[in-house]
Amino acid sequence: MDGEDIKECINTAAEVIFEEKQKNAFSAISLSRASTTRKTDQLSQDIQNQLDSRVRDFIAFSITLEEFTDLIDTAQLAIFVQGVDSSLQVAEDLLDMCSIKGITTGQDILDAVVNAMEKRQLSLEKLGAITTDGAAAMIGHRNGFVSL
Repeated sequence: MDGEDIKECINTAAEVIFEEKQKNAFSAISLSRASTTRKTDQLSQDIQNQLDSRVRDFIAFSITLEEFTDLIDTAQLAIFVQGVDSSLQVAEDLLDMCSIKGITTGQDILDAVVNAMEKRQLSLEKLGAITTDGAAAMIGHRNGFVSL
């Protein structure tokens, strides 16, 4: 569904719900492809800023890693962060999502996690726990992420 289809749905709903003066306000909304892309980018940046602010205040945190393969056989690594701030407010968010080409190694996972933490300015000193899915690349004794 593109922006014009959404706009048509909004206008149809507005005709049923609102009075004449309020209905016209919805027809002025721009939902062109460029406008929708720009608004999506703005929302994405706002969400990133909120996440950065929230994780910056963590006094301690843990991470959870989940690796899976997408439809084109590319490994995807989801990095979740769970943290607590000085007022003991607990938060959990998706920290990052990384694509890993080829065979996934513990070093690849370590690099992705370190990059995600650096990007969000998370200190390893505040990391209290790591949870993984148990795959060999995660927990291998010599070359697994946890070992490294």
